[in-house]
Amino acid sequence: MAEPAQTVELIDLCTASAQIRDAMRDLRNLESVRQFIISQDVVTAQEHANWLASLEGNRKKQVFAVMLADRLVGQANLSLNDSESREAEWGFFVDPALRGRGIARNMLCALLAMAFDKMGLQKINASVLDHNVASLELHKRFGFTEEGRRSRHSNVNGAWRDLVLYGMTREEWLIAKTSLPITSLPRNSLQGNEA
Repeated sequence: MAEPAQTVELIDLCTASAQIRDAMRDLRNLESVRQFIISQDVVTAQEHANWLASLEGNRKKQVFAVMLADRLVGQANLSLNDSESREAEWGFFVDPALRGRGIARNMLCALLAMAFDKMGLQKINASVLDHNVASLELHKRFGFTEEGRRSRHSNVNGAWRDLVLYGMTREEWLIAKTSLPITSLPRNSLQGNEA
């Protein structure tokens, strides 16, 4: 049985400590994380530094350290696809040792609240590898609509995997947030970051 959902905090990775930034790379490089993300190569320290530098001042991509108390428990990101239509793609991963504890659920809730309610986005999209059952179920529980599939998109450990495409509109969020399996929306540290 899953433990009760825990409130998480989203911290802009650009303002996070060097310790959190380094821990993010270590977490992302775990095989148990890489098997569920599209870019599965191990990231070197230099590649990570270059990626972090690319985020500085980048208004189209926001990356967040997901914190539970003072512990890094995952990453969430939001990439603005089209500023005119106010549409973005989101992605995430959670520390494998903490899966099943409601962290992804609260992270998604916090991210959707920020994206729709604070930033005024009109649509959030997600792309999920078809063997990531937990993520597929999470998106369905939140009311995302399956919009398509890219067949044989990624080779994961020698097996070709489809990419399942999901979307949620602002109107769908307004309905979904009233019936979420969470008693309150998690706080986040991004007040004042409205687009």
